[in-house]
Amino acid sequence: MKKPWTRDQLIALGIVILTAITILVAISTPEIRSKLGLEKPPSATQEKPTPAKPSGMPDPQAPLLQKPEMKGPAKQGSAAKQEGNTALKGQENVAGNSVSGSGNVVGNNNQVTITPPKVPESHPIFSITNPSGSIINQGSAVNAPQTVNNFGPPPAKITTWEQKPAQWQEAGGLVPETQLTLTVDHSMEIPAFAVKCDRPCRIRDAVVFGAYNKVNYLTTKDPNISGAVFLSPRPLGAGVQVEYRVRAQDGSLPKILQVSTISPEQLK
Repeated sequence: MKKPWTRDQLIALGIVILTAITILVAISTPEIRSKLGLEKPPSATQEKPTPAKPSGMPDPQAPLLQKPEMKGPAKQGSAAKQEGNTALKGQENVAGNSVSGSGNVVGNNNQVTITPPKVPESHPIFSITNPSGSIINQGSAVNAPQTVNNFGPPPAKITTWEQKPAQWQEAGGLVPETQLTLTVDHSMEIPAFAVKCDRPCRIRDAVVFGAYNKVNYLTTKDPNISGAVFLSPRPLGAGVQVEYRVRAQDGSLPKILQVSTISPEQLK
């Protein structure tokens, strides 16, 4: 008859079984198997799987594709194409190379012909008579260089103008001249006005009271027409009163027949 296992024998058996289980678990672990030499480590040259890229994301290593060159619009019902460096002439061309014509928008070496606005023959061309410059501020004068900027919206319309006889004290005595006052209907970026007299005349003084005045005086081929352009103030507000003092070349009292605005195209 077998003797029952003693307490010490049972403990020893449990230790042996626990040790065997631990060894089996350790052998099944890849890291431990690699350390014990039971399993080869993965090769350094082994290619890693490439993760799939979303269909909407571009490949940064893929070669860039050039955008197709835009072509000029073909006529309706026509299958004509513009390829290469094509010389196209016409109007309202949209795209192309070496395109010539009017109204081209996109292309290389486009040639656009811009015709400057023509001044009607009835409108005189004005020349500046004081190129060295004169700053006038209610009777004071200072010499300074001047610049005329010939740009801005079309001239405003003169709403009112009136003239009356006046005199100006000179060293030799009182000199007769005509005092002209005028206003415009809306803001004027380049305030410039001309007068036509019944005899050869010139504008002695032009002023906007209550403002800093800087003026260039103008002449034309017609001695009966004279003008002035304000470099300051700019712009001239609607309803602001402008005053001209006009003298006749012969020293008599001139009569003003016509007052008009001067457009930037008329300034030379």
